[in-house]
Amino acid sequence: MKWWNRFWKQRKQNDRVKVQLIAGCIGLFCFGYALYHGISLYRLLNTPVEYVCTTADFDGGLDAKLSQVQELDYIDAVSRQEVTSVEITTQRGTLTVPCLKVSEDYLRDAYGLSETSAMQTFYLNQNAYESLLKAVQSPEEEIKDVKVGYVMGEEKGTAKLISGSELLPNDSPYIFCTGDPVCLRKEGRQLRVRVRQQDLDGMQIKELGQLGIQVENQKEIEENRLLQEQKLIEMKYNLFIAALCMCFVWCLKKFGK
Repeated sequence: MKWWNRFWKQRKQNDRVKVQLIAGCIGLFCFGYALYHGISLYRLLNTPVEYVCTTADFDGGLDAKLSQVQELDYIDAVSRQEVTSVEITTQRGTLTVPCLKVSEDYLRDAYGLSETSAMQTFYLNQNAYESLLKAVQSPEEEIKDVKVGYVMGEEKGTAKLISGSELLPNDSPYIFCTGDPVCLRKEGRQLRVRVRQQDLDGMQIKELGQLGIQVENQKEIEENRLLQEQKLIEMKYNLFIAALCMCFVWCLKKFGK
């Protein structure tokens, strides 16, 4: 610790030591910030992403496309998807929310949601849950895991409502539910595809395009890509500043008088 005591005394007497100390602190700060962005980028790249896809060859061709997509090694789950809306009725009011019907396997494999009863079950994402709270002006505990009335096209009845699942995508208010396989085959004009990792180099979308599949939610994918590039640039910039500061400290120590 003698060197530290000597350095601490010199900082008060020698301007060069003061500059070294300032440059070293800036370098350490920038290195820590670069490490933070590097960890954030790693987590982002390893976050699953979902594509909403269509194909021009719908009549008789969607099943073949679904099978081809399932064979890709980076795919976690894939399902036909039908977009509709459902009117939820509680004792305090009603709310109409867009509803996405997917296969039972997709709900299980993508979100870990398994239905345990024969009753229709609706899963609200956080946005839809908050919209329902505002619409019916109900305390939170009154609409968590309860039975509600619903109307969905010509179908109506009583359903179990599971609210605010953090596992569901939350870009817009949506209700997710299991679609009847026969109805999905007839009305499901989209594919919902979940991949294990973010597509940093664009190869996933390119490979899907080679199968004749177009990704519809390109805006969301582009926003993710821009966020990845921003974090990568910030990480590189802070590493560069940190290296520059450490070189400056070394030069002052070696050649300074």
